[in-house]
Amino acid sequence: GQALTELVESRLSKGIWVDGKDIFTSFSAGYALRPADPYTHAEAKEVWRDAEIALHAAKAAGGARNVVFHDSMRSRVVEQMNLENE
Repeated sequence: GQALTELVESRLSKGIWVDGKDIFTSFSAGYALRPADPYTHAEAKEVWRDAEIALHAAKAAGGARNVVFHDSMRSRVVEQMNLENE
């Protein structure tokens, strides 16, 4: 996870050559760590959702960051959704 992110981040930080111009980008990543046991389809969807929550947290913190999901992040999202629904 993190080693791959660091590799992608290091490559993108050097810029990408497109039509005679250097294009520079930033890279954010969200991780959801789970045991190595095989998941069911429903569990895989939960891992994906949690990784998206972590990615949103990375972007909300200014981008160009790597964030590992924690259960408290899900609680905050649920609270926010409840507030918006009220």
